[in-house]
Amino acid sequence: MMHSAAPFWLRMLRLPVNVARLIEKLGAGAYWERMPLRYAIYLDGESERREFAAIKAQPFWKWS
Repeated sequence: MMHSAAPFWLRMLRLPVNVARLIEKLGAGAYWERMPLRYAIYLDGESERREFAAIKAQPFWKWS
C-alpha cells in the first residue's frame, strides 16, 4: 500500500538504490565471517576490558 502511494520517480529508484546497498555490504564483508571474532568486555569488578576471541562463533543462542 505504501509502495503505490510513493511518487513515480521514487519507485523507479528503488531497484538501483537497493543494488548499490547490496554491493556496499558485499564490499564491507557483511556476507562472510571474519575469523576469529574478537571482542572486549568489562567483567565484574574490573576497571579494564578483557579481550576474547571466538574461533567458531555461532549466530544462535545455545540453551543449557
